[in-house]
Amino acid sequence: MLGKIRDFIEKYDMLAEGDVVVLGISGGADSVALLLIMKELEAHFGVKLHAVHVNHGLRGEDSDRDEAFTKALCERLGVPFEVYREDVAAVSDREGLSLEEAGRKVRYAAFEAAAAKIHANRIAVAHHMDDNAETVIFRIARGTGLKGLAGMHPKRELTEGITLIRPMLSVSRGEIEAWLESRHQAYCTDLTNFEDEYSRNAIRNRVLPSLEDINSGASENICALAEAAAAADEYLGRAAEEKYGRLVEFGRTGETMLVRIPKDPEPVLFERILRNTLFKVAKHEKDITSTHIRLIAELAQKQTGSRLSLPYGVTAEKSYDCIVFKREADKAASHLPKLEEVVIPMSGLEDGPVTAEFPGFGTFEFELFNGKCNSFSKEDYTKFFDYDKITCNPVLRTPREGDSVVISPEGGRKPLKKLFSDLKISKEDREAIPVIAEGSNVLWIPGIRTGENRRVDNNTGRILKIHWRK
Repeated sequence: MLGKIRDFIEKYDMLAEGDVVVLGISGGADSVALLLIMKELEAHFGVKLHAVHVNHGLRGEDSDRDEAFTKALCERLGVPFEVYREDVAAVSDREGLSLEEAGRKVRYAAFEAAAAKIHANRIAVAHHMDDNAETVIFRIARGTGLKGLAGMHPKRELTEGITLIRPMLSVSRGEIEAWLESRHQAYCTDLTNFEDEYSRNAIRNRVLPSLEDINSGASENICALAEAAAAADEYLGRAAEEKYGRLVEFGRTGETMLVRIPKDPEPVLFERILRNTLFKVAKHEKDITSTHIRLIAELAQKQTGSRLSLPYGVTAEKSYDCIVFKREADKAASHLPKLEEVVIPMSGLEDGPVTAEFPGFGTFEFELFNGKCNSFSKEDYTKFFDYDKITCNPVLRTPREGDSVVISPEGGRKPLKKLFSDLKISKEDREAIPVIAEGSNVLWIPGIRTGENRRVDNNTGRILKIHWRK
């Protein structure tokens, strides 16, 4: 089994020389095996180990027994050991989580805290093949797509600079227990694992054994399916970004995003973009099912104003040719800092660039320079104007009644209200869009339109450059 796990670590490039690894050790069979195996492979990979045990305080003396056992084992092996104690039941009550969810949250918080303290860049946990199979079955039962079907990933970034690894996903619970028995290594047994009160325990104790009775390789076959699903999911993700990624735009804040609806979208790829956008806005993936994604995709065929309520306080709304995702906190723009009109004094630009902040949208830099520029910049973030054609100090503000923009070199003008309507921009979004204007004459609506009547030409002597940084 040692060689099998070593090969699996190398296959997924989990460890490199110099890595510092936090090991999550509960004292159960799986984590004890992880501790012993990582200790034996420590020199092979050139890494340093640090064990962390989390006492959940749920089982009284049994919890203390597990802590003492784990500490003694780490001391015997010469592995630095640290214990974190947390009242998981209190966390569960306080945050409205199940005991399972609260326990997981507490464990990973402890692992990350330990990693930060000792400057570790890896956290290793003891999930094995049967755990992975249980996860896949659980997700299928709740409703999942390819991503959920992919099960546990052998390696993924947990937080910046810290990677979570699962070195034992290639071995089964039976192999682990047999290996420990061959080494006469004791371990702790959590009797609550045999109770069916928790969903995963029911799968572990009843569902998976029934499947193994049908086919003794059920767990291995489910994990093979998960690996295939992960490869397919990764491929479709790349294809979706290539085809539809440009249709995704950030709204005024990072928690508001929109997806423009293409003509005749390819359902599988378009739904992937919708799903990824929802994940970014929700900042979670758990509890988001394939049913949610299907319902969001159906919004594309509905009338403007059609709306869905989704997990984590997210709403999806059809708005003309877009689907807009917002967290509940972003439901109204009123919670955002109110933009005060920022006047850009033209005379002040002679002393150097002037910057102005538009809350939630970015920073604008105004700069005066002499030179020749015969055309507008084609960049969305930088525009040039004839300084001497501007009749009064430009103002950075939101749109207001009476605003208009010149849309042709001949001087044809269009009211902003009509422009926004033509572009199918919702009333709510209009109120959060910045404009740069001289009086009611709009010079630039960033990302939308530039006025024609202040453009540079061959006679331009001084140029006003405006650069927008998101």
